[in-house]
Amino acid sequence: MADVVLRPATASDARTLAVHLRDIDIVECAAVGLTPYGALRQGLEASVHARTAVLDGEPIAMFGIAPLGGLLSTTGAIWLLGTEAMRAQRVALMRLPLGYIDGAFEAGFQHLLNYVHADNVVAVRWLRRLGFTIHPAGPFGVRGEMFHRFEMHADGHQHLHARAGRGPAGPGPGTP
Repeated sequence: MADVVLRPATASDARTLAVHLRDIDIVECAAVGLTPYGALRQGLEASVHARTAVLDGEPIAMFGIAPLGGLLSTTGAIWLLGTEAMRAQRVALMRLPLGYIDGAFEAGFQHLLNYVHADNVVAVRWLRRLGFTIHPAGPFGVRGEMFHRFEMHADGHQHLHARAGRGPAGPGPGTP
């Protein structure tokens, strides 16, 4: 099995991924009033150190953290959109965000948050495993569809690492 490689995200990645996103990611984009390309492009432009996960030379996911309230904000909207090829790479993709989240907190973010569609049960389960707090679903977006708010605070993340007996998991947003 090939390794998933991370590299800086590009506009070309956004164009490629937009036509191959998972159905649930397309639903999430539409629910907040964006096309797949619009969501990827907006995420890329707003994020600090957006990354693309690549498998066998093909982009399979893009993710990042967009500061909320300006570049000096300590709160960031963490996001990820991907293709069905992510499904076969669950183990690798479980480990990659841990390093990215560690890097985000090391770079000065104190609070990460966003919303996930309530029907995106795989993502909800994954976010919970990563240590995010998942709140009850409520209406969100231009269509008022049901979304869960999810969040993580730096102090809770460090506590999670200490409890799990693991240290930082690798390079993240604070790493060029």
